[in-house]
Amino acid sequence: MTIPTLMSQIRWIVLKQQYKEAVSTMNQALKLVYEKNDTIYDCYYIESTGYNQGLADPAQCTALYEELKTVLKVSHICENQAYKNGCIPNYKGLDKVYEDNNDGNELSDEMKGGCAGFLTNNILNSNPAWVLADGTIIGFYNPLPTTYPKIFFIDINGNKKPNKWGYDIFAFMIMSDKSGSKLYIKQSGCSYREKGGKTGLQMLQ
Repeated sequence: MTIPTLMSQIRWIVLKQQYKEAVSTMNQALKLVYEKNDTIYDCYYIESTGYNQGLADPAQCTALYEELKTVLKVSHICENQAYKNGCIPNYKGLDKVYEDNNDGNELSDEMKGGCAGFLTNNILNSNPAWVLADGTIIGFYNPLPTTYPKIFFIDINGNKKPNKWGYDIFAFMIMSDKSGSKLYIKQSGCSYREKGGKTGLQMLQ
């Protein structure tokens, strides 16, 4: 086995462990919010047969956003201009990822609409982002005051490189079972991968 191959394997082992820790942290945060308030905020998707039906009351989403701040160890908050204000590196949004993966072809307007919150300009300039005490970065889908924390991305190792989708950046959704009694996170439909990147399922294997 060559040294570069060995180093690549070691890197993926580390990233997979960080991915699992990030998922665990967010699931635990949702549990703590519930235990603290004895309520599940209506800001999630419902697991269903073949598709996901969303619940998102703007007031409830704002409440969940604020409650998550209190249970996660947040050290730096950028309510907008997240790149300029030092919360995030200069990320590519999904539009740039698509262009790189498809010989410079632009994302269609229809596809842009479906994942508009994760376009480059929105991530860098409009949407909120938090830096946790351990350096993990959480970026949200919509700008305030209508941000929906039910859709977000996590950079599992923060500012450390590679800062690439499918490597250390992954998009998630807050989900519920049909009863609405249990929340958890899973990979979002807006989960483009840069070349060579992995899915959430592959990161858990």
